[in-house]
Amino acid sequence: MVRRIAVVLFLLAEISVCQPSTPATETCRASGSSVRDLSVIGFGSVGQVVCEQAVSAGVRVHAVADSSTALVGMDSSGFSLETLTRLADFKKLGRSLREWTGPEAKVALAELVPRLPQGSVLADCSASDSTAEILMAAQMSGFPVVLANKKPLTGIMAQFRQLTNDRSLVRFESTVGAGLPVITSLRRILDSGDRVIQIEGQLSGTLGYILSELQNGSPFSDIVLRAKGLGFTEPDPRDDLSGTDVARKALILSRCMGLAVELDAITVEPLFPSEMASLSVNEFLARLPELDESMLGRVTGAKERGNRLRYAAVVTSSHINVGLVEVGPDNALFSLSGTDNLVSIKTEWYTQPLVISGPGAGLNVTAGGVLADVIDLAGSSLKARWGN
Repeated sequence: MVRRIAVVLFLLAEISVCQPSTPATETCRASGSSVRDLSVIGFGSVGQVVCEQAVSAGVRVHAVADSSTALVGMDSSGFSLETLTRLADFKKLGRSLREWTGPEAKVALAELVPRLPQGSVLADCSASDSTAEILMAAQMSGFPVVLANKKPLTGIMAQFRQLTNDRSLVRFESTVGAGLPVITSLRRILDSGDRVIQIEGQLSGTLGYILSELQNGSPFSDIVLRAKGLGFTEPDPRDDLSGTDVARKALILSRCMGLAVELDAITVEPLFPSEMASLSVNEFLARLPELDESMLGRVTGAKERGNRLRYAAVVTSSHINVGLVEVGPDNALFSLSGTDNLVSIKTEWYTQPLVISGPGAGLNVTAGGVLADVIDLAGSSLKARWGN
């Protein structure tokens, strides 16, 4: 019988941030500090909710930053919920933090690390591909980092190794399954000495929704337009339909397994032909009906064989594939519906796969995954007892 974890709450391991593994963490240990302050890069939707949740959980928000500027709180109390709300409203107007006229100190993002107080965590909630240097600088100074941003971990392998070399200085659960404990479960499996044979998963809430609706008989073009209207896709749906985001998640999983793989080595099947890649967004949306017949044919063919289509990542020690797969009733992906994500981990010991499923998107669960990582780094210094 398949083991299934129905994930509602993130499971936390009590792991101290000050572990004796590097000179940086020895500095942290010597200072006697514990995680009490959070600084957030990327003050968009996820970053804003992370800050709100942090303040409610008793974690001080020391600084918030966008691509242009970091704002540093005026005193040891950090940002209040009221100020964070005003900042969020300001950002929703399309303004940058450089234009903020409040009393908070403004510093260039590159100058943020020297302004971090002892006991800080730096969280990257951006979608930037240029934050790796500041994250590594923070670690070199003894500050742990938490990532929701996949890009620093999916650059060259050497960069991944540098960011993850000391596990006491990094967490990145939300890069793969929003708030689902995928990385934590994989870490515990590997730490126990078990060997992973295969990881299979639907890792995109957007593509999960599209495939579920295809099974229900709706035309592909209608589904994509509906998903865009509901806010499930990026402004350009090709950012989701290309499969690149799923490939980045698969790459992170493979690297956690110890595989030295680069992003361009992954076989990815986009849900649109290459000749549509250069179209404007409006042109692409107008031509979506051209794809309806071929997608209907694939769905119908799978149904005739008693299967269903899913968009999945398959990771083994020898290959990583991302694209459409047919799954039968004996596969955990068969019954998946809507925007939920699912990851199935088959190992030498879990011959019947360990299955982790639940919401694969959403601001609260994604931000909650980030905050859970912060608390995990802090260990019992922030949360000494089980429960709320």
